[in-house]
Amino acid sequence: IPAKLGCISPVVPLAQHPSNRNSVLCFDLRHDPEPLLTLDADRIRERLYTPSDELEEGEERIGLKEIHINKCPVVVPLNTLTAEAASEWALDMDEAEERRCRLASDGALAARLAQVYGESGLGPEPDPDLALYDGFMSDGDRKRGEQIRRMAPERLASVQPVFDDPRLGQLLFRYRARNWPGTLSEPERVQWAEYRRQRLISGEGASLNLDDYLARLDTLAAGAKDPREQAILEALAAWPEVIGLEA
Repeated sequence: IPAKLGCISPVVPLAQHPSNRNSVLCFDLRHDPEPLLTLDADRIRERLYTPSDELEEGEERIGLKEIHINKCPVVVPLNTLTAEAASEWALDMDEAEERRCRLASDGALAARLAQVYGESGLGPEPDPDLALYDGFMSDGDRKRGEQIRRMAPERLASVQPVFDDPRLGQLLFRYRARNWPGTLSEPERVQWAEYRRQRLISGEGASLNLDDYLARLDTLAAGAKDPREQAILEALAAWPEVIGLEA
């Protein structure tokens, strides 16, 4: 929401996200809800995720928003907005109320939204490293985590806690592998090497895969004049081979 509109907007909650319990699906009442009320789930999803500059002439992005309750959203009751502030920030509250009523009258809307978000591939991230904020730990898991952090590294290999959240078992393994690789058994070292290879080569879950990394080094090397800088770039280019990776 741009600063010229006060970075504020009236929203109405529509449904819980079908796969993320920390997300509430809302509608921005600055937008016309007609497309949301008349289009099917596939068309809504298309409009929702198509970049604005690729939409058909006259189309605008559907005003669906997600409010993530675990990311400190700023949400306040509508009655805190004064008439003067509404006027200043170009808010037509009568129009917003009319749009809210239209949305409330659609009894099939929640089911349609479940289709839009449930089939979009935007559900919880399967990699535990990338899903740290997808839900909260139980009290039991929090206590187990505190106990593990206080343990001596050499004891970690023998610890086999039963977590409420299955992601934490994989996170414990990676915690050991990253910080104390000497605690890994031979099968675990093979598992860790394969995980790193997949992460770096495929780029899944990584911001930079191996091909991108090498291409970036080539670009930097082309402009490198200082011998020290060239030596650093050569060492970085050799790094994949040093750790047994091939592009």
